[in-house]
Amino acid sequence: MGLDIYFCAKNMERFVEAERKNKDVSENRGLSRWFCYIFLSEYAPENPKSRISVLGKIAKVDVLPLIKMTWYCDESEMEGELILYDNEDEKQEFITKTKQTNLEVIGNINSAYKTVKDLISGLSEAKDLLDRIETIEKGNVITSEEGSYYFSDFDKDKGKRCPGNNLGQDLRNLKKQIELAMSIGEDTVYFRFF
Repeated sequence: MGLDIYFCAKNMERFVEAERKNKDVSENRGLSRWFCYIFLSEYAPENPKSRISVLGKIAKVDVLPLIKMTWYCDESEMEGELILYDNEDEKQEFITKTKQTNLEVIGNINSAYKTVKDLISGLSEAKDLLDRIETIEKGNVITSEEGSYYFSDFDKDKGKRCPGNNLGQDLRNLKKQIELAMSIGEDTVYFRFF
């Protein structure tokens, strides 16, 4: 069992209903565990050596809007986190900080969309993506067969459903999800990890 990444919109009920009506998104919506790993690589996503930051360098795209999608903490997640704190002052401090961080994400849909479009375009033009990642990471080499599969054939959708996705397919799926959220008037999108 491992950690997975999920796309969320602020009004998930409305998004899920729209998704049911949109066959293209509902059939091609999953984000793979490897996509999760590019955000939760050995380094914090804000670190210039994190895999999402390395991909941004290769594509010449500022990926901060996608990184910020990992910052948002919705009400249910916030409630779940409160059990980690012993007293009311600590709980209140957590709630205050979380709400301040959320303000940096609220209204992000246009910047997230532009970032994912630019990332797709830039990485599509990149040749030898795996070699370029390994050169930038200097020692944090992707040697597994799964890693080689994930970072290859960027312009092809290689998987059926999310377990077999490659990077290009994950980014295209994310783009479709953001477009659907935009079409129903959502203004805030984010990632949750389970």
